[in-house]
Amino acid sequence: MSGLKKHIYEEKNGLHYTLNGDYYLPDLKLPEEHRPIGKYGRMHREYLREVHPARLNTLTLTGELWTYLADLNEQAQKRLDTIIEQMKAAEGGHRRIKEYLSDGMGAALQ
Repeated sequence: MSGLKKHIYEEKNGLHYTLNGDYYLPDLKLPEEHRPIGKYGRMHREYLREVHPARLNTLTLTGELWTYLADLNEQAQKRLDTIIEQMKAAEGGHRRIKEYLSDGMGAALQ
Protein backbone atom coordinates (compact mmCIF):
# COMPACT_ATOMS: atom_id res chain seq x y z
CA MET A 1 0.00 0.00 0.00
CA SER A 2 2.84 2.39 0.73
CA GLY A 3 4.08 2.01 -2.85
CA LEU A 4 1.03 3.74 -4.33
CA LYS A 5 1.30 7.33 -5.49
CA LYS A 6 -0.94 9.90 -3.82
CA HIS A 7 -1.84 11.55 -7.16
CA ILE A 8 -1.87 10.08 -10.67
CA TYR A 9 -2.81 11.30 -14.14
CA GLU A 10 -4.62 9.03 -16.61
CA GLU A 11 -3.71 9.93 -20.19
CA LYS A 12 -6.55 7.87 -21.72
CA ASN A 13 -9.27 10.08 -20.29
CA GLY A 14 -7.26 13.15 -19.27
CA LEU A 15 -8.28 13.03 -15.59
CA HIS A 16 -6.25 13.43 -12.44
CA TYR A 17 -6.88 11.01 -9.57
CA THR A 18 -6.16 11.16 -5.84
CA LEU A 19 -5.63 8.11 -3.64
CA ASN A 20 -8.37 7.82 -1.03
CA GLY A 21 -7.99 4.70 1.10
CA ASP A 22 -7.74 1.79 -1.34
CA TYR A 23 -9.20 3.66 -4.32
CA TYR A 24 -8.21 6.38 -6.72
CA LEU A 25 -10.99 8.95 -7.01
CA PRO A 26 -11.17 11.43 -9.91
CA ASP A 27 -10.48 15.09 -9.12
CA LEU A 28 -13.65 16.55 -10.60
CA LYS A 29 -14.63 20.22 -10.44
CA LEU A 30 -18.02 21.66 -11.31
CA PRO A 31 -18.22 24.79 -13.45
CA GLU A 32 -18.83 27.99 -11.50
CA GLU A 33 -21.93 30.03 -12.30
CA HIS A 34 -22.22 33.52 -10.87
CA ARG A 35 -25.63 34.58 -12.20
CA PRO A 36 -28.45 34.67 -9.63
CA ILE A 37 -31.28 32.17 -10.08
CA GLY A 38 -33.90 34.67 -8.85
CA LYS A 39 -37.51 34.10 -7.89
CA TYR A 40 -38.49 31.95 -10.86
CA GLY A 41 -35.35 29.82 -10.66
CA ARG A 42 -36.05 29.11 -6.99
CA MET A 43 -39.67 28.29 -7.77
CA HIS A 44 -38.64 25.90 -10.53
CA ARG A 45 -36.02 24.25 -8.32
CA GLU A 46 -38.75 23.58 -5.74
CA TYR A 47 -41.00 22.20 -8.51
CA LEU A 48 -38.21 19.87 -9.64
CA ARG A 49 -37.62 18.80 -6.04
CA GLU A 50 -41.30 17.89 -5.55
CA VAL A 51 -42.34 16.59 -8.98
CA HIS A 52 -39.19 15.54 -10.88
CA PRO A 53 -36.51 14.57 -8.35
CA ALA A 54 -34.65 12.42 -10.89
CA ARG A 55 -34.29 15.40 -13.25
CA LEU A 56 -33.09 17.55 -10.34
CA ASN A 57 -30.48 14.93 -9.42
CA THR A 58 -29.28 14.66 -13.02
CA LEU A 59 -28.88 18.43 -13.35
CA THR A 60 -27.12 18.61 -10.00
CA LEU A 61 -24.71 15.75 -10.72
CA THR A 62 -23.77 17.07 -14.16
CA GLY A 63 -23.18 20.57 -12.77
CA GLU A 64 -25.84 22.12 -15.01
CA LEU A 65 -28.48 22.99 -12.38
CA TRP A 66 -27.43 26.56 -11.59
CA THR A 67 -27.01 27.52 -15.27
CA TYR A 68 -30.36 25.91 -16.11
CA LEU A 69 -32.15 27.80 -13.32
CA ALA A 70 -30.45 31.12 -14.15
CA ASP A 71 -31.45 30.78 -17.82
CA LEU A 72 -35.02 29.88 -16.85
CA ASN A 73 -35.24 32.89 -14.52
CA GLU A 74 -34.01 35.24 -17.25
CA GLN A 75 -36.56 33.85 -19.73
CA ALA A 76 -39.41 34.17 -17.22
CA GLN A 77 -38.42 37.73 -16.32
CA LYS A 78 -38.26 38.75 -19.99
CA ARG A 79 -41.67 37.20 -20.58
CA LEU A 80 -43.14 39.04 -17.58
CA ASP A 81 -41.65 42.32 -18.83
CA THR A 82 -43.21 41.71 -22.26
CA ILE A 83 -46.62 40.97 -20.74
CA ILE A 84 -46.50 44.11 -18.60
CA GLU A 85 -45.58 46.25 -21.61
CA GLN A 86 -48.47 44.71 -23.57
CA MET A 87 -50.85 45.42 -20.69
CA LYS A 88 -49.65 49.03 -20.53
CA ALA A 89 -50.24 49.47 -24.26
CA ALA A 90 -53.68 47.84 -24.10
CA GLU A 91 -54.85 49.89 -21.12
CA GLY A 92 -53.27 53.11 -22.24
CA GLY A 93 -52.26 54.02 -18.72
CA HIS A 94 -50.52 52.94 -15.58
CA ARG A 95 -53.46 52.76 -13.15
CA ARG A 96 -54.36 49.09 -13.63
CA ILE A 97 -50.72 48.11 -13.97
CA LYS A 98 -49.95 49.70 -10.62
CA GLU A 99 -52.91 47.83 -9.08
CA TYR A 100 -51.60 44.60 -10.58
CA LEU A 101 -48.09 45.25 -9.32
CA SER A 102 -49.32 46.19 -5.85
CA ASP A 103 -50.72 42.65 -5.50
CA GLY A 104 -47.14 41.39 -5.32
CA MET A 105 -46.76 39.93 -8.81
CA GLY A 106 -44.29 42.50 -10.02
CA ALA A 107 -43.07 44.20 -6.88
CA ALA A 108 -39.48 43.61 -7.96
CA LEU A 109 -40.08 45.60 -11.15
CA GLN A 110 -41.09 48.83 -9.41
